[in-house]
Amino acid sequence: MATKARRGGSLATILNANTSAASNTVVIDSGGDISLSGSLTVTSGVIGYATNTTLQATFAQNTAIVNVANDRLQVANAAAAYVTKSTALTSNNALVNLINDRYQVANADVKFVTKSVQLTSNNSLVNLINDRIQAANVSTTLGTYWPSANVIAYTNASVAADTKYVNTSIFIATGGENRVAIPYTNTNYMLVYLNGVLLTEDTDYVAANNVHIGNIDPVLAAGDVLLVEEYKNHNANTQNRSAGGGGGGYSFQGSTSGYTSGGAPGNLDVIDKFPFSSDANATDVGDLTVGRLGLAGQSSSSSGYASGGSAPPYTNIIEKFPFSADGNATDVGDLSVARAFASGQSMETHGYTSDSVIDKFPFSSDGTATDVGDLTVARSQGGGQSSSTHGYVSGGYAPPIPGPSNVIDKFPFSSDGNATDVGDLTAAKYNNAGQSSTASGYNSGGDSSGYINTIEKFSFSSDGNGTDVGDLTVTRAAYGNGGQSSTASGYTSGGFPGPSNVIDKFPFSSDANATDVGDLTVSRYAAAGHQV
Repeated sequence: MATKARRGGSLATILNANTSAASNTVVIDSGGDISLSGSLTVTSGVIGYATNTTLQATFAQNTAIVNVANDRLQVANAAAAYVTKSTALTSNNALVNLINDRYQVANADVKFVTKSVQLTSNNSLVNLINDRIQAANVSTTLGTYWPSANVIAYTNASVAADTKYVNTSIFIATGGENRVAIPYTNTNYMLVYLNGVLLTEDTDYVAANNVHIGNIDPVLAAGDVLLVEEYKNHNANTQNRSAGGGGGGYSFQGSTSGYTSGGAPGNLDVIDKFPFSSDANATDVGDLTVGRLGLAGQSSSSSGYASGGSAPPYTNIIEKFPFSADGNATDVGDLSVARAFASGQSMETHGYTSDSVIDKFPFSSDGTATDVGDLTVARSQGGGQSSSTHGYVSGGYAPPIPGPSNVIDKFPFSSDGNATDVGDLTAAKYNNAGQSSTASGYNSGGDSSGYINTIEKFSFSSDGNGTDVGDLTVTRAAYGNGGQSSTASGYTSGGFPGPSNVIDKFPFSSDANATDVGDLTVSRYAAAGHQV
């Protein structure tokens, strides 16, 4: 039977008086009295133990201690029974906002808002970011952020596998401009866009003096964007402009088509065109104004040119035909002297016709050629080639004792002047076709003491002699035959004996023989070559 201790009584007295209690239990009631029941054993001065249930009941009312413990344990305890941070801090708005502000940038969880949503109320920051991003963005809203009076230029690296970089200039029109100051070095590797549409040189604009894009048609309106891309250190995959070759001569590569115009027998006026992208026969796409043979060929980025030739007699005609659409040629000027069987060369702004005299005429406007220099040896029926800086004449038929020549002459494009002798072909020859890669000039076929099929090349980067690198499929020469150049291959079309209609092709990337890849519409010799 349990004994109830009085309030304020001695605990020792109560315990000593109840050693016969039935259990080893200490009960502390809400009034503070102690009851003992059962027997109690005291060891080493320990009076007894309170049960866990009793302690829990006793401390359940101490909410202060409970709250402190929960608050301290909450952060480190990841048990599912504990609430998340967002729930725990819902009532602490200041702390919630501070944490969200610090976490927002680094957290990419879809539950977090995007930059544009987060910053909608921060107009100054939004405008600053847009302003800084805008310079690299070529969207149609460019004019909103770019000062219209400025030309912005930047360099883009590794445009293509064979191109090291491209210079890009952008002009925002204020309205009324038809001439824009944008520096460039070579229109042969330049593209011009108006509001994203590719323009055609000599039709939609004229590039002049390496400092301006002029004669823009139509005149620019306010907000128009003129973009100029100039490819540097170019190769086969760049936008090479074409240039021509008379008596088979040629220069810069085309990327689309080769052309063969005029020729004999019968003073032909036919302009043939064949593709570079696939091996195929040529198609008749137009006529010259005067049928003739022995004419020189040149090419701008938009037109093919045929100069001189024999009708007979010798003529001084300069005529051109369009590359953009199939059509007939028109008479656009005169050489300084009537001539036939001259060589043709081209740079980005002018065409050249050279035998003894070097004539030069502009692509930007129709007009008469001017005499700008002389070859080292007066001769005709040589091959014509062009590098990016010089025109070349190789071989030919030279007086005073008529005979074939092995001389390789070169003259500068940057200034008017006479040619210099820079090397020799492997053999003296004339009526040879000329082709050009970016690195080398090529001669194919010709006539020496008999018709030959040799393909030889010489370097543009250093003056030197030619080397034999392959053979044509057909031995041919006699009065020349058309030469053309793509970015990857040289072409020889027509020739004599025959006359021939064969279109031969040989690679620039390796020394090798030519292959027969198609036929002209008319067998011919003494024709001009062009390409685009």
